[in-house]
Amino acid sequence: NELQGDGYPVSALVEGIGRVAAVLPAPNNELLTKLAALADLAPTSEDEAIVRAAGEALFNWLVVEPVRTHLRLAWARAQRDGEGLRLRLSIDATEIAAWPWEALHDPERDHTFATSAATPLVRYYDQANHLRGLVEQQAELPLHLLLVLPAMADLDLARERSGVEQVAASFTTHLRVHALDGIVRRTDLADALLTADYDILHFSGHSAVVDGRGYVALNLRDGRPDWIHSGTLAQLALSHKPIKLVMLNACGITRGDDGRAFQGLAPQMVRSGVPAVVTMHFPITDEAAAIFAREFYKRLCAGEDAGQVDLAVTYARGMLAALHNGDHSWAAPVLYTHAADG
Repeated sequence: NELQGDGYPVSALVEGIGRVAAVLPAPNNELLTKLAALADLAPTSEDEAIVRAAGEALFNWLVVEPVRTHLRLAWARAQRDGEGLRLRLSIDATEIAAWPWEALHDPERDHTFATSAATPLVRYYDQANHLRGLVEQQAELPLHLLLVLPAMADLDLARERSGVEQVAASFTTHLRVHALDGIVRRTDLADALLTADYDILHFSGHSAVVDGRGYVALNLRDGRPDWIHSGTLAQLALSHKPIKLVMLNACGITRGDDGRAFQGLAPQMVRSGVPAVVTMHFPITDEAAAIFAREFYKRLCAGEDAGQVDLAVTYARGMLAALHNGDHSWAAPVLYTHAADG
C-alpha cells in the first residue's frame, strides 16, 4: 500500500491459510544503494553479484515477520502437494512498484523466484476497472499475433521476427503471425488492427521518457522515427477488444532507451481491461530480446500448461539466464495481469 507514516503497510494472503499483515520500514540507504547499482548496469554488463545483492535486499526488506513465516508455510505446503507457488505482487505505491521485483532472491533457499517454474512471479491487479469476464480472457486456437517492428537503423529486429515465425511454423495449429515491419506508420498499425482480429499485439522497438511522459517510435513516411505518446499505443490496443495479451519490448542499447516509457503504460492497460501485458523493466540487447520472444511464444504454445502467460514468461526468463549467463537481461521482463491463475 501507499506510504503511511514511517512505513508501508503490507499483507500476505495464502489461500487456505489466511492473511497476515505487517508494516515495512522506510527503505534504508543500503537497500537504495543496491537498487541503484542494479539500475546503473548496462544491458551487456555481467555482474551477478550486483543482481544477487539487490534481489536479496528486496527479499529481506519485503519478507518480514509474520510474512516470512506465512511464505514458508505456503511453500512447504506446495512442495508437500507437488505443486507450485505463484507469487502475485499487488503494489499501490508507485515509487515501490518501480523497483526491479523480478530480481527477488531468497538467500536462505538460494532461490530466484522469477526464473523458476515452481514460483512464477507476476504483478497482479485484483481491482482493475472495466475488466472482461474470465471467459473473455481465453482465446481459441490458433492464436493470431500482430508483430509490430518499426524500422530503426540501429536495431536488428529481423532476428526477433525470425524467432517468432519459427515458433509459429512449428506450432501451426497454435500460433499464426502477421508482421508489420519496415516503414510502420500510425495508419498502418491502425488499419491492421481494424481489418483483422488479433489475440496478441507485440511491439518491439525504441522507447523514451521526455519530461516524465513515455513515448514509443513508429515511422514517418520517409522512415524517420515518429515518436508517439505511449498512451496512443494503449488507445489503439484497447479499442481492439479481442486482444488478450500485449508484449511491449523496448530493446536497443545505443539510443538511451528508457523502460519507464512502458512502466506506467503496462499497468494502465491491465487496469483498463487487457488481461495481460508483458514489458521490459529496462532495455535489453537485440539478441536477448529475440531469445526472450522466441522462448516465450514457444512455451505459451507447448505443453499441458499452454496458454498460461505467467509460466511462459518464467520459462523465457530462465532461458535468458541460461543462454545469457552472467548478465541481468532475465530480470527485465515484467508481467502485469488481472488473471489470477496466469
